[in-house]
Amino acid sequence: MSFVTIALLLCATTAHAADPEPSTPWAARFIRGTSPGDPSGAKLATVATLYGVGIASLAAGVVFTAQGIDTGTDADEFARRQPDDFCADRGSESCTDYLGLRRNESDQLLFGQALLGASALFVLSGALTAELWSNRAELRASAGPSRMTLGFSANF
Repeated sequence: MSFVTIALLLCATTAHAADPEPSTPWAARFIRGTSPGDPSGAKLATVATLYGVGIASLAAGVVFTAQGIDTGTDADEFARRQPDDFCADRGSESCTDYLGLRRNESDQLLFGQALLGASALFVLSGALTAELWSNRAELRASAGPSRMTLGFSANF
């Protein structure tokens, strides 16, 4: 769902900007958004970090989910090699080993799914930050006979 939202957000033309610049590739919208001007270093760093964490979370989620599936397969194989009532006594060594495998499977699958969900949130956050953080920032300085003023203005 969130990936569809990202695609719609980046493809839509917003009210404050038409096309960023004719020479800018479409994929640049993922970093710079659709507002005119060049993005600040802080915006680039923030958006790139959010996307990077999202990709890392996606990769870790896939790894943990795959490990959970493998652990579940190992638990199924372990149960097939045991007698039918091997877990009648929960304190037996074979039942303890089996329940440990199932617990590990559950933990790995849960953690993997949580990381996959978090990755979508990080990527969505990166896309929203790229779009909503305006590229316009102004640095103003003025000097007079008795004072000097330095100011920074940015739209968020």
